[in-house]
Amino acid sequence: MFDPNITSITCGNLDFFDSAVDFDDLAFLNLIMCMQESDKALAAKMNEIRALNDLKRQITAEINYLNQSLARSHAKADGKHQDDLVYVEGGLDNPTDPTEGKFKTGEEQAKYEKQMEDYRDKGRVVEYLEYQMPWGEILRIPKRVKVTAEEIKNANLYKRSEVEAKIEELRGKLQELDTSSSVMMIDLQRLMNKRNEATQLVSNMEAKSHQTAQAIISNIK
Repeated sequence: MFDPNITSITCGNLDFFDSAVDFDDLAFLNLIMCMQESDKALAAKMNEIRALNDLKRQITAEINYLNQSLARSHAKADGKHQDDLVYVEGGLDNPTDPTEGKFKTGEEQAKYEKQMEDYRDKGRVVEYLEYQMPWGEILRIPKRVKVTAEEIKNANLYKRSEVEAKIEELRGKLQELDTSSSVMMIDLQRLMNKRNEATQLVSNMEAKSHQTAQAIISNIK
């Protein structure tokens, strides 16, 4: 049995130099401190899990928005229209709900996509050049200028193949997060087990102290 009157001991931030301390009291205080540290670790881990779940929900929503954009588009999913343009509300890196954006219906979106495809492939009429024919007729010839790739991107238009590739990229990230989530849940369970063990030890020590006190009271009587 250890000396019941231990002096000159520091436990964590508690200084016991100025008073005698019972060993059981020190053990009890140490367990309480361990439980406090466990609570902090549990809170930090739960915050990590919440942040990860929020990110998973965001990615899932983005995948749904991109799929909705494809469903509303005129670009068919037959493998032959991979270069057809698809309008993505918010852009490819930050897609939002297409039903609450620029186009309220799929028909409006498809019409815009086709028009921009025409500007991309054939060019947009910027002016008409007039020529006087020998017989007096004036011939008007349209001058077309094709829109640039940068203009198309700024208009939140992307090839169907690009949208599908983005969806696959997001699905890959989601799978990685699912794996991380599983690992975090294992860590959380481990921390909870340690917290429960410490709680049980404290409970046992309290019960033992109570029994000791009852025995002392009985002896005094």
